[in-house]
Amino acid sequence: MNIQKRVVLIGPAGCGKSWLGNELLNRPGTFKSAASTDSVTDTILEATNKIPLQDNKKLVLTIVDTPGIGDTKGRSQIFMDQIVNYIRTHGANMLFIILPHGRINPGLKNNLNALKECINGFYDLQTVLIINKVPKESRLKKSNPPQTLQDVENEAKQSFAAELNTRSLATNILIETDLDTDDEVKFNALKVDIYNAIAKSTMISSKILRTWTETLAFYQDIIDGKVSAKEALNDKIKRHRDQISRLEDDRKSAHRRIGLGFVGPFASIGLVFVPFVGIPAVAVANIAFAAMAVSSAHQSKFLREAIDAIRNNINALSLEEPNAIKEIDEAKKKLDEVGHYLH
Repeated sequence: MNIQKRVVLIGPAGCGKSWLGNELLNRPGTFKSAASTDSVTDTILEATNKIPLQDNKKLVLTIVDTPGIGDTKGRSQIFMDQIVNYIRTHGANMLFIILPHGRINPGLKNNLNALKECINGFYDLQTVLIINKVPKESRLKKSNPPQTLQDVENEAKQSFAAELNTRSLATNILIETDLDTDDEVKFNALKVDIYNAIAKSTMISSKILRTWTETLAFYQDIIDGKVSAKEALNDKIKRHRDQISRLEDDRKSAHRRIGLGFVGPFASIGLVFVPFVGIPAVAVANIAFAAMAVSSAHQSKFLREAIDAIRNNINALSLEEPNAIKEIDEAKKKLDEVGHYLH
């Protein structure tokens, strides 16, 4: 039995998207990689391989390598449109958002917020947050203040949630940079868990997606009267319903604990990373995988409350009479909020 899935790798230039894609495909050199702030990939590239799973199943895995967001050559809007157009036309089951260790800088924050606006939010079953180039835990413990890998994981989730005004993602992978040649077996085990998570993933809704160019044009069209108040109101309801659908999937998974096969709230189960400049080399290191440090019951309750809040918003919007002045005012505020995200 073949299970066909598509994973899109997203992140800034030099964060390791191409390297990770090569590793997941078990085909080194498929995607070109380099440690650079300029995007090595300037178009969407994809490659497919069959990955054996348990019970004689095979994962027909397509990995999609994308240009670096936050491009230093002023191509951010072009790249964002390419990424969203690809997801809309080809489909995607999961997004792997790969970020460097440390705080999210303003440019990267803006690019991620633009992506969030285009795809209507980040969701647990469809998004994995990967923090790359994390210092080895022995070094973290000597920092001021001292930290553990779990501290870094918690900080990363909280930062992602705060900077992007979204809830923290349940699935995270931390990647250390220091070499440890004894960890290759752990990395292979981690890859098996990743493959199983991908095999269970759902499809990102393509009907709700808008490119960045379309996003800006939509709000401008409301202001210019090309989109009626009724159409604008219906669009908000449609996007809320899409959010509920994906949150419901997340809530169901909170009971099943679909994810990367963790044991307990925090489990160190892996390795990986860091190709050197110009050399597609693999540096073995420790990867820490973690799910949200809360019980599945607590997470389910949190998601239920979020779903109920959105449903209340839908009910309120459904009772509204279309009001052109209100919709134009909201569109102007939205453009003021998001207009500077990409340049």
